Amino acid sequence: MAMHLRASGTAISAGGRTLIRGLDFVLDSGDVVEIVGENGIGKSTLLRTLAGLVDPFEGEIERPESLNYLGHRAGIVGVMTPIENLRHAAALVEPRASRDDIHRALARLGLWSSRRKPCHSLSAGQQRRVGLAGLTVGQHRVWLLDEPTTSLDAAGIALVAELIDEHREGGGSVVAAIHGSLGVNARRLDLNDYVDAPD
Repeated sequence: MAMHLRASGTAISAGGRTLIRGLDFVLDSGDVVEIVGENGIGKSTLLRTLAGLVDPFEGEIERPESLNYLGHRAGIVGVMTPIENLRHAAALVEPRASRDDIHRALARLGLWSSRRKPCHSLSAGQQRRVGLAGLTVGQHRVWLLDEPTTSLDAAGIALVAELIDEHREGGGSVVAAIHGSLGVNARRLDLNDYVDAPD
């Protein structure tokens, strides 16, 4: 089983305050980890740190080159259409996704009829689906997802679970910050266990 990501003795901070400390975990091929904890505990900050967008306050993060991060927002350009957003996402990864890959992703996420509409004209749920479609056009081994079911209806939430299961079955792995559950077989990482208590 291949190791995809490792956090060793990791501490994260925001606004000059240490949020969590002493985090150690390993993400292997096929793993799904749900990051849970109360609001403001550091779930989003941890995901950004794992993605390399923020440096850890302490410790080390080992990550693969093949990584895709989907933040709390949809991660799309509003003036661009879904098909343009996916073409842009596909241009950033190797091997490059084909036109057919992009079309399949749009159809799978229920966006085909809206593929040429500017994303700012779509509903919040449709915009989230565009961001999720972007995950499927590359061959990233690790997905880092911040509240991936935000703004989705029941069908959309079920689709997220399907996409994660398929990614895992293909040898990929997922770390997701979530309120509740992704609805898949996953281990939970409770950040309450790593809160940096003041002296």
